[in-house]
Amino acid sequence: MGDKALCGMVESCRKIEYLNISFCQGITDRSLIKIADSCQALQKFHFACAHLISERFISYILNSCPNLLRFSIPGSCRRKNRCDILVEKLLTIEKYLNVEKHLSVEYLDFGRCVYIAETSICNAIHSCPNLQHLNLSFCGITDKTIEEIARSCYILKYLNLRGCYKISKGVVNKLNPNIHIENFEETLSHPDLIRAVRNHLIQNNVFNR
Repeated sequence: MGDKALCGMVESCRKIEYLNISFCQGITDRSLIKIADSCQALQKFHFACAHLISERFISYILNSCPNLLRFSIPGSCRRKNRCDILVEKLLTIEKYLNVEKHLSVEYLDFGRCVYIAETSICNAIHSCPNLQHLNLSFCGITDKTIEEIARSCYILKYLNLRGCYKISKGVVNKLNPNIHIENFEETLSHPDLIRAVRNHLIQNNVFNR
């Protein structure tokens, strides 16, 4: 699907509440801004691996779609700096949004967006107190982000920490016990990491092949 097809679709579906354009490589700001203008009832928007969007669209859609609850960009930001710009445009309310209240977003998925700065992630968490689902897998976060979650996310229900090896069990234990934490592995010291890898290889008979 390209810009022309998407523009035609949203023009005739102005009450659309859910839109997923993941992996649509021909989509640019032209049709995305059309979405923001036409689909103000939009509640869920997903665009995994969409590399042609700009920060202009991010701020535009949030100003135009006050009912947006789910915003998902897994794997979309693979170039350093570009991702930081997108996330800052999305979530730094004081500079980029025409509102003075927090966002109503309940679902954020940054899975495998490896170049997101931790400051940007913390801004996201602080700006979205209604968060219920948060995916930070392979984002390289530290205890700083977990502490921000503890301060800001009182109703968070799900937290994915796969591949987040820079956080400590002590800080994670301070989170609300009602949060379902998935894929957390305690940070290993260098000797412990070598031992864990060696044991894994032995258990899978790698040394005997």
